Amino acid sequence: MDELHKWLCALIFLVLYLVYKLTYWLRKGVPNDISSMWNRYQHPFHESDTDGYKKFGKVVGMYEVFQPVLLCGDPDLVKEILVKQFLTYPNHRFYGGINQIGGQSIFVLKYEQWKRVRSIVSPTFTASKLKGMQGQIDEAIDTLVNNLEEAAIKNQDVDVKSYLLSFTLDTFSSCAFGVKVDSLKDPKNPLVKNSKKLFNTNIHWLSLIAFMCPSMAPLGSLFKFSIFNPNALRYFESLILGLIGRRTELEVDSIDFVQLLQDAEIEDTNAGNIKRKLTMEEIVDQALIFLIAGHDTTATTLSMLFYHLTKHPEVQQKLIDEIAPLSDEEIKDWEVVKALPYLEAVVCEILRYCPPVPRVERRTAEACELAGIKLGKNQLITIPVHAMHHDPENFPNPEKFDPDRFLPENIHQNNLNAYLPFAYGPRSCIGSRFALMEIKFCLCKIFRKFRFVTSPATKVSQSRAMIHVLIFNIDDFFCFRMNWNFIEDSW
Repeated sequence: MDELHKWLCALIFLVLYLVYKLTYWLRKGVPNDISSMWNRYQHPFHESDTDGYKKFGKVVGMYEVFQPVLLCGDPDLVKEILVKQFLTYPNHRFYGGINQIGGQSIFVLKYEQWKRVRSIVSPTFTASKLKGMQGQIDEAIDTLVNNLEEAAIKNQDVDVKSYLLSFTLDTFSSCAFGVKVDSLKDPKNPLVKNSKKLFNTNIHWLSLIAFMCPSMAPLGSLFKFSIFNPNALRYFESLILGLIGRRTELEVDSIDFVQLLQDAEIEDTNAGNIKRKLTMEEIVDQALIFLIAGHDTTATTLSMLFYHLTKHPEVQQKLIDEIAPLSDEEIKDWEVVKALPYLEAVVCEILRYCPPVPRVERRTAEACELAGIKLGKNQLITIPVHAMHHDPENFPNPEKFDPDRFLPENIHQNNLNAYLPFAYGPRSCIGSRFALMEIKFCLCKIFRKFRFVTSPATKVSQSRAMIHVLIFNIDDFFCFRMNWNFIEDSW
């Protein structure tokens, strides 16, 4: 009987403990979404975020296992977090305790380290530096266009996403490492093979637990588990260090990120104006994060745009009409391309409709108060980008793909504080200008030669997007007939 009492006491204690943990937000007067405990792991993040946002409002208390997470989708509060009170919320989900390759990138560094590295790295992405890379971007686009044209001539069925992934990898390898590849035709190239390993690896189960429970992240580092393939990480580390060591021998005469990172420096006024540069480890990690953050996201954005243009041929035609009058010289001039109003509107709309990063996260640096809610130090805050982009209070008729909403005469109708494809504020995406340049140049060249239409085989199914196209020549255009397995609700 005594043994039974012990088990009953233990069970009662466990129930009381769970009730206490799962009423954390209720005790703070915040809507308490207990269902988020399992919804977050049964559905993609943006779906569970949007579900909580719609059911409970713009500020919701959620849980990752038993860790409280505040979901904040109020545009005014988001501006407080990202801009006005940035020093109170300066850090990302993971910081500190990461001693692997990539652990010194600006994405994971704690504020003080991040501030130093970001100040050194930022000049790498100035307009003048990016202008110096236009030639490399243009060559990668020409390779993409030539590969598509070859498929058109052969009347081949094409996986568009794989072509676009090859294009973004070609662009990155040239702009980051000064190494030119045609990854579609040279799949055995070590750079191509290791890039595929980097993005197609299975996530170790302990790394997955660390992601679900951020406080456990240092354990993954301790046991040297990584979300990314460690052999691929070591390959890129060796490649970057080798390029730095042999730059003179290789006679690289083009501008690339590794060279710019190696040359970048700032004056540290607190240390008597001593020149501060990145360490070799920091150079490797910045180059890696540029690849990880920019490769798949850009390819996905382009492929989603092509899909929506097939669903909205009138939008596609307006885009073609705007691009068609440009001369060969103008199509390569960034000042001309970035000033095209409808191209700008189309790109802005796909980034709203299908944000490549559907949530932004910040951590508190100290105990603070947000809209009357008391938050402790290291409190994780989730900003549900996808939900905010699809809220009619922020964007009228949000489920309609409508580039006109971003034309100069209409843009005032949107709540731009809720527009977060690259986040905003001091810790916004450092590579956004490069990504936009890559996307817009690509669209200009493609829509001078190609047109996209849906195929009879196009269908909506409960699977991830897979794109196949049949290309044939119509009216002096290579016309893409697209076969899709696509779940719109996932966006």
